[in-house]
Amino acid sequence: MEKIFKVYRDINVGKKLKDARKTKGYTQEQVGELVELSNKQITDLENNKTNGSIKTIINLCNLYEISMDDLYSSYLSESKNNNIHIKGYCDLKQEQKELIDQIIDFMLNK
Repeated sequence: MEKIFKVYRDINVGKKLKDARKTKGYTQEQVGELVELSNKQITDLENNKTNGSIKTIINLCNLYEISMDDLYSSYLSESKNNNIHIKGYCDLKQEQKELIDQIIDFMLNK
C-alpha cells in the first residue's frame, strides 16, 4: 500500500484533482456532498495526504469528467520509459553494465 501511496504523491494526483474541481467550479463542500465524503477527506486527497479508494477516485473522475488515464498519465508515461531503460540495460554487455553501475553509484553517493 505504501508503494501505491508513494506513486500517488509522486505524480501529484491531489493537485490534479484540485485543479479538476476548480475547473468545474465546485467547492470542496459541494464535492463532498456529491461523492459522500467529508470536507477533510477531500482536503486530504487534494493535499496528497491520502490516496482514497478506487471507488472514490472513479467517482471523482466521473464528477470532474476526466479519465483515470488523465489522472495517472505522468506515472504511466514514466513507467513505460523505465521499462525501456531496463530492457536496454539488460541488453548491454557485462562491461557496459558495470560502467553504468559505477556511474549510478557515483551519482547516488554524491
